[in-house]
Amino acid sequence: MTVVRSADPLAEVLAGLRLSTTYFVRAELSAPWGIELPESGRLSFHFVVAGRCWLGGAGEGRWLTPGDLAVVPHGGAHRVADQPDRVADDVNTLPRVELGRRSSLLRHGGGGTPVLLLCGRAVLDQADEPLAGQLPALLVLPGASGGGLAATLAHEVASSAPGAETVIARLVDVLVVYALRAWLRSAPRSGYLGALRDPHLGPVLARMHRDPGYAWSVATLATAARLSRSVFAERFTATVGRTPMAYLTDIRMRLATTLLTDGLAPAKVAARTGYDSVAAFSRAYKRTTGNSPAVIRRGD
Repeated sequence: MTVVRSADPLAEVLAGLRLSTTYFVRAELSAPWGIELPESGRLSFHFVVAGRCWLGGAGEGRWLTPGDLAVVPHGGAHRVADQPDRVADDVNTLPRVELGRRSSLLRHGGGGTPVLLLCGRAVLDQADEPLAGQLPALLVLPGASGGGLAATLAHEVASSAPGAETVIARLVDVLVVYALRAWLRSAPRSGYLGALRDPHLGPVLARMHRDPGYAWSVATLATAARLSRSVFAERFTATVGRTPMAYLTDIRMRLATTLLTDGLAPAKVAARTGYDSVAAFSRAYKRTTGNSPAVIRRGD
C-alpha cells in the first residue's frame, strides 16, 4: 500500500469541525445593560462590532473590544454586560424583532454608551469528535488575529445589506475555525492532541479521517504508522483512549449519520463508510448509535 502522508494532520481533523444551524442576534445595547445566557448545550459566540463589553462566566471574566470574537464551545452559562458587576437580565425574557429565518434584532439598555454586538448560537458538527471534547470553556480570538475577516464581518453586521444573513453565517464559521486554530497552537500536547502531533500517530489519524471507507485493519494502520502491529495498537490506545478500530468505527458512524440525514440511500452510505453490505452496515450502525439507518434517514 502506498502511504500518502498529510503535511498537517491537525488540518485534516479541523476540516471536520463546522458550524450548522447558526442563529444570530444583532444586539444594539446601551449602558447600563447586562444579559445573562443560560446553559444551552450549543456553541455560543459574541462578536464585538463597536464599543466594548465584559464577558463573565465560562471559566473567566474579561473585556472584549471591537473585532474580538468570544466562543463558548460547550454552551455553558455566561453573561455579557457594560460593567463586570452589572445585574444581568435573562436573554430569553428580552423582546426581539425577527429579521430573517435565522436572525433577529435585540435592543436593550438605558440609553447611555452604545455597544453593537453580534451574538449567536450554533451546532458544532461532529461535536463528539475528541478534539471538540478537549476544547476549553471559552476561546477568544482578538480582533487583530481575525484581520480582514473580522473587519468584513463588522461591516456586514453594521450595514445589514441584502444577503448579509448568509454572509455573516459563513464569516462566523471561518472565524470560529481561526479561534480553534489559535488555541491549538498553545494547547496541551497530551492525550488526543498529543496523538495528532505524534510523528507516527498523527498521519494515521489524518488518513482515517480523510478516507474512513478504506478497508483499514490494525495491520494496515500499523504499516502506515511505520510501527509494528503490537506497538501501534498499544501506543494508539494509550494515547487516544480508544482502540484503533473503535476509533475508526466512530468516524464512520458520524459520517454515516451526516450522509443519511442528507438523504443518501443506505446502500451508498454503506459503500462510503467501508461496509460490504447494507446488512453489515445496518448492524454496525444500530450497535453503535442505538438507531437504525432508516430511522435517521426519515428524520423520525
